[in-house]
Amino acid sequence: MELKAVVQFEGGLAHYQISPESNGIYQARLLQYEGSMDKSPPVEVILVRGYRQWSGSFERQDLLNKIGDIIEERNRMNTSEPNDV
Repeated sequence: MELKAVVQFEGGLAHYQISPESNGIYQARLLQYEGSMDKSPPVEVILVRGYRQWSGSFERQDLLNKIGDIIEERNRMNTSEPNDV
């Protein structure tokens, strides 16, 4: 599963491509940033799913949680069963 995520960062939009590395570990690579280059987000982020929150290779918890929430939403969509009609 590869997915793309767009998250708000320092007043601009950061576009990431996310790939799973192993169970609960993901790599996000910056594709594009639509904001001030002096406040640009990290080019690569490793995310690790913890018990209550995401941790990773970047100190800004808000960015980790935003990307992590998108991963979790995609995982919920992929595991939900279709409704019978």
